[in-house]
Amino acid sequence: MARKQSDTSITAYQRIMQGRDSHYKKLILAMEWLVEGTSYQLAKQARLRDDQAWKRCSELVKPDENGVSIFIDTGKRGISPNGNPAIIYGLYENRDKYTTPKENHYREGQTTAADYASELIAKTKAAQLQQKELFTEEKFFG
Repeated sequence: MARKQSDTSITAYQRIMQGRDSHYKKLILAMEWLVEGTSYQLAKQARLRDDQAWKRCSELVKPDENGVSIFIDTGKRGISPNGNPAIIYGLYENRDKYTTPKENHYREGQTTAADYASELIAKTKAAQLQQKELFTEEKFFG
């Protein structure tokens, strides 16, 4: 049997959703003012706590049911107050202004340890096959 939700839990949910929507509006207005910024910069501009801003910023990057997001990750990084890298967000409508950097292999054009290991394994397998071929009955007793 399903339990009926109490009026207090429904009211609590509605208050949470109103607060979240209010945070979204404040962050969007702050972003329009700043054009781009970290969640910490947006929090300061919107007069929110840092944790309120970064939670909502990550939600605003996710596409809605229409496949459109409000914020984008610009690919740039700033510094958070504690010294760690922080995502710099921008408005989705300005997405053409930002280019996603091409991912480069950390040692592009050079042989890596994994490449060298793969080469050695291939040579070893080839040598084993050649050895088996030399000592087959036909060639040995030939």
